Amino acid sequence: MRNGRRAAGLLCFLLCLCISCPVWNACAGAAERLPDRVLMSFYDQSLIIGDSQMRNLGNYMRRKRNGDPGFFPGVRCYGEYSLQMRRLAQKDPDPNPDAIQLTYKGRTATLTGIAMAENPRNVFILIGLNDLIFQHIDRADNYIDRIVALRDEYFPETSLFFMSLTPVTAKRTQKQRDEIAAYNAWLEEKCGKIRAEYMDITAGLTDEQGWMPKEITADNDSHLNADGFDIFVRNLLDYAQARYEQGLWVPDPALMKEGETPQ
Repeated sequence: MRNGRRAAGLLCFLLCLCISCPVWNACAGAAERLPDRVLMSFYDQSLIIGDSQMRNLGNYMRRKRNGDPGFFPGVRCYGEYSLQMRRLAQKDPDPNPDAIQLTYKGRTATLTGIAMAENPRNVFILIGLNDLIFQHIDRADNYIDRIVALRDEYFPETSLFFMSLTPVTAKRTQKQRDEIAAYNAWLEEKCGKIRAEYMDITAGLTDEQGWMPKEITADNDSHLNADGFDIFVRNLLDYAQARYEQGLWVPDPALMKEGETPQ
C-alpha cells in the first residue's frame, strides 16, 4: 500500500512538472502562439543572403521599419541581382570588375567576408533561380559543401539555414516548376546530411497546381511584391514558432513583457 501511494505521488509530481514545462508542452503540441515580436527575435544577429529576391526582401524590411523600428530589427539582408550560388562558395571576391558579386560597405564581398565581419548567429541562404541550379543538383551539391566548409573554417559558431527556392508562375514551364519542387526535396535531404538546417518557405506562395499566383509577384515570374513578402515574412515567423514548439529555441524571457503573452 505504501509503495502504491509513493508511486501515485511520484506520477502526480511528474505530471505537474511536465504540464508546467514549456518545452514539454511544445513537444506535446500544446504550445501557444508566441507574439510576433518574440518570434522576430529568433532572427536577431542574422544575415539573409541571396540574389534579387533577398535584396528585395531587404528593401521590404527597410520600408516596414520606417513605420515600425521593431520589425525584424536584428536582420541584415545582402543580395545582388542575378547572383549565382557559386559566388557564395568563393572565399575571396572575384578580381573581374564585371563579375556579379555581393557588396559590403560599398565594396565587393563574399559570404565568408561578410560573415567574418558581422559575426552573425545565423545565416539564411536563398539562391539558385538565376543559375538554374535546380537543373544542376551535382553543382549545387558541390557549392553547398564548399559553403559549409568555409563556415566551418572561418565562422564556425554560425548556424547555416538553406531556404527552399521560391516557386514560379505559370509563365515558366511545367518542367521547371517540377524541377524546383524536386530540388527543394533534395535540399532538405542534403541539409540532413550536413551541419545545416533546411527551411521551407513556400507555404502560401503556390496555388493548387504548385504555381506562384501572379497577383503576389512584381513581374509575373518569380519576384515577390509586397503582398508576396507579407506571406514570406509570415513563413519566417511560423518557422520560428515551429523551432520553439520542437524545443530547439527558447526566447529571451525579457522579451515576454507584460501584456505580450502567447496568443
